[in-house]
Amino acid sequence: MGLASKINLREGEEIVEVVKPSPLNYFRYYFLAFIIIISASFCMFWLIRQGIYGTVVLGACALASLALVFRAYRRQAANIWVLTTERLIDLDRQGIFNQTITQIEFEEVGDVYLRRRGSDVLFGLGSVVVVSPDDGLEFSLSGIRQPNIVADFIAELIKVDNKKTSRQDGR
Repeated sequence: MGLASKINLREGEEIVEVVKPSPLNYFRYYFLAFIIIISASFCMFWLIRQGIYGTVVLGACALASLALVFRAYRRQAANIWVLTTERLIDLDRQGIFNQTITQIEFEEVGDVYLRRRGSDVLFGLGSVVVVSPDDGLEFSLSGIRQPNIVADFIAELIKVDNKKTSRQDGR
């Protein structure tokens, strides 16, 4: 099932951009998996000489590192923003069977701003927050590489949509 069918594109609406968190946002998971595998590899021959218990520990280390890498990958792919010509759609997957799809029309957006904290500044990452004053909705996507470019792009899409809306209203 494609992304376009999942979000039910309207007639004349096109997907402009898909924004995903950067893999650097989940660096700690990859780093921990790397440390576990290197530690197990360093002690591999000693663990094998210990018999069945050593082999079990070696297998557990391999499974733990694979689980960490899989978890980081799933979290990275779990929350994305789809920018279309008319709206912003937030696809948020909380588990295997739970997915929330929230949308906001560009004409309802009140403010777009950036948030950078802690190690995000070091890696050049940040959060983009879109606020709707009418509904009180706040869309936030964390761990985006070059968030200022994404925020500017969203602001530009809002301006283009507002111009189209004002022309259709006859203003």
